[in-house]
Amino acid sequence: MDKTMQQMRNRFSDAREKCPGMSEDIYQLADYLAKHINEEVVPSGVTIALFCAIDDIKKGCCGFGGNCSFPDYLIEHKYQVLAQACYIIQIVDAVTDADFADDVRIECKDAFNWQVPKRVSVSDDKEEYPAYVKAAVDWWAEAIQHPRMDDGDDTLPKLMATFGGPSLANNFTEETMKDFRSTLATGIISEIEKEGGCMFLDVDYRPDRILNEAGQAAGITRRYAYPFNTRMSVSKDEVTVSAGYAASHEIIWKAV
Repeated sequence: MDKTMQQMRNRFSDAREKCPGMSEDIYQLADYLAKHINEEVVPSGVTIALFCAIDDIKKGCCGFGGNCSFPDYLIEHKYQVLAQACYIIQIVDAVTDADFADDVRIECKDAFNWQVPKRVSVSDDKEEYPAYVKAAVDWWAEAIQHPRMDDGDDTLPKLMATFGGPSLANNFTEETMKDFRSTLATGIISEIEKEGGCMFLDVDYRPDRILNEAGQAAGITRRYAYPFNTRMSVSKDEVTVSAGYAASHEIIWKAV
């Protein structure tokens, strides 16, 4: 008998709280599903709702019926959302139970050829890094699990949306994530000591030395493992990130 999940609209509405650290593209897709998916669904129902949502995004209008307006974000970031859509499965993992989510994964593999790795915890209570280092490491540990390819003209997002973004993602284990985090933390601390207070972590289309060394420690082998056009500034006073082509800098941590 098919499993049934209740209160699906509320579950998708809780995506930001239950599954922090994802891109805004994924959250916007979750918000759209929260408005239109049936409250009670079987795993195949999630797949059908996703199929309809993706079709709406491609067309730029709502096809679920009723007098519903179509979100401006989904129009303006069409290809980015389509390229990231596969990672909605990681939100399903977070907001439903494991058996139901696994069945959704099977359905989505058959329907979309999505083979998305499960998220690995990015934090370790045993780590004793300074707060600014932890903030930087946490951010990158999330980002490499669902890299956002913002190249400024949507060329790569269009390809990802067409041929399957998850093929660009890496599979991580708790051990490989620990290796990534510890190597990156060591690199940040060393660089700040050498530079006297501030350093940068950059990805244009490839990672800089410090990120690359952390990736090698975690066994990252895929070419597009890091979010494009991303720059992080790290100091003991604050950590800021510019994530995406021409994106503004946002403060993700600040000393109190």
